[in-house]
Amino acid sequence: MSFFNKLKTFPEYHNAHNAIIEMLKDEEIIIHNLERAFGKDFIKFIDGQPAQVSDTLKPVRKCALEGTNNIKKSHLQTGNVANEFQQLYTMYNELVARQYLKNQALQEASDKKTDLERKRRLLEKERSKGQGEAYLAAERNVQRTEKALEKAKEKADKAQSEYNQQKSDYKTNFGLKVVENIQKLVESRKLLIEKNIQTADLILESAKTFSTIKDDLVPKLEDRLRQWETHGA
Repeated sequence: MSFFNKLKTFPEYHNAHNAIIEMLKDEEIIIHNLERAFGKDFIKFIDGQPAQVSDTLKPVRKCALEGTNNIKKSHLQTGNVANEFQQLYTMYNELVARQYLKNQALQEASDKKTDLERKRRLLEKERSKGQGEAYLAAERNVQRTEKALEKAKEKADKAQSEYNQQKSDYKTNFGLKVVENIQKLVESRKLLIEKNIQTADLILESAKTFSTIKDDLVPKLEDRLRQWETHGA
């Protein structure tokens, strides 16, 4: 697997982020269904009912819409957390990119060291033949490579230091942000549950006002239901 392919692997992050995305999708479905259930069609249904029924259903609809708005607020918070989780992945990628640069610098310094050792061996070989032009050229090559190695070491030391600092910051900030975002989700869910309980209580109170309504159509429907059950059996 190449280095850049490895950048894409962070299962812990992806599992958490995917769970939040699924949560967003579920909330969108719930909001959509609630708005449909208590929308204009429900209003038409209420308007077509006797006063005893419509007077009860109107506050029920109001409570249901309040509950829907509560879910929308929670949904917005979930979306904010999803966006902040994306920033966590950016932090991770920046650290991995810094690690890549550090490894490059260390490899370059190692290569320069190997090259210097090789050129020093050539220098010793030329020295044994006498200090002629070939020896002087080999000596200049060694001097140039020594300077290049020194620069490569400085670059590697700097890259290592920067990586160590960023890694330290990452460990601190990443953990804090994860906890912070989880707390936001928990608080949002806790508030939603509390509000839903209040809404449910209001709906139950409204439902208590339902009264028995005599409708000549009801016996006919009950008879039809019995026929259907008998036929089905």
